[in-house]
Amino acid sequence: MEAVFNIIYNFMGILFPFDWLSHDFMKRALLATLFVAPAAAAMGIHVVNFRMSFYSDAISHSAFTGVALGILAGIDPVVTMVFFGLFVGSIIVKVRKKTDLSVDTIIGVAFSTSVALGIVIISAKRGLTRNLHSFIYGDVLAVSEGEIVLMALLALAVLLFAVYLYNHLILMAINGEVAKTKGVPTTLYEYIFSILLALVVCLCIRVVGILLVTALIIVPAAVGRILSKNVASLFWYSMAAALLASVTGLVISYYWDTATGATMVLVCAVLFFLSQVIAIFQKS
Repeated sequence: MEAVFNIIYNFMGILFPFDWLSHDFMKRALLATLFVAPAAAAMGIHVVNFRMSFYSDAISHSAFTGVALGILAGIDPVVTMVFFGLFVGSIIVKVRKKTDLSVDTIIGVAFSTSVALGIVIISAKRGLTRNLHSFIYGDVLAVSEGEIVLMALLALAVLLFAVYLYNHLILMAINGEVAKTKGVPTTLYEYIFSILLALVVCLCIRVVGILLVTALIIVPAAVGRILSKNVASLFWYSMAAALLASVTGLVISYYWDTATGATMVLVCAVLFFLSQVIAIFQKS
C-alpha cells in the first residue's frame, strides 16, 4: 500500500505544485478531505430533509464514549468509536419504530445517556482526557493512510447509495406513507441510511472533531437547499459547497496556522451567508 500512496503523492505533486502541498501530511489531509466532504454532503442532504440534524449530533457525541472505551480497553479508539456509534444509531432507529415517542425525545435520551457514560469513564480513569484531544477538535493532518482507504471505501458506498436511491429518499422525506404505497422498503432504507450516517459521522470526527462534525454535514446541504431550484441541483450544489469549503479551509489553516476542522466549518458558514445574500438578490 505504501508504494501505491507514493505514486499518488508524486502525481499530486506534479498536478498541484503548490507550497502547501509539498508535505506528505498535507497530501494525506487533502485526500481525506476529498473523500469525506462529498460523503458528508450526500448524507447531509437527507439529514436536512428528514430533519435529523440532532441525530448526527447524538452519533458524534456517542463517539466520544466510544473513544473513551477504546482507550480504556487498549483498543484502537477509531474501531470502538465506529462500533459504538453504529450501536447508538441502531438503537435510536429501533426504539423509534417500537414506540410512539417523538424522534427528538428518543435522540435526546440516547444523546444524554451516551455523553454521561463517556464522562463517567473519563472521570473514573484520570489521564484519559489528553488522549481525547484529537477526537474532540479533529486532526486531519494526522490521518493515516489506512484511514484514507476506509474513507475512500465509505465515500464510494455513500455516493452509490445516495445516487441510486436519491429519489426514493426524497419521497420518504416528503411523505413516508406515500413512499410505502409506491413499494419503497422504507424500514430497510432507514436502517441503511442510519448505518451509513453513523459511519460518516465517525470518520468526519477525524477531520473536524466531535464538536463540529454536525456542521460539516448540515451546512453544505443547507447551502445547496438555498441555491438549488430542484432536487437534482440540490445534490450538486451541496457537493460543490462541501468540497469548496473543505479544501479552502485546509489551505487557509496551513497558511494561518489555525485549527483545520474549525477553519473548514467557518468557510462553510461564510458560504452559507453568501448563499443567503444571493437568494435575497434573486428574489428582489
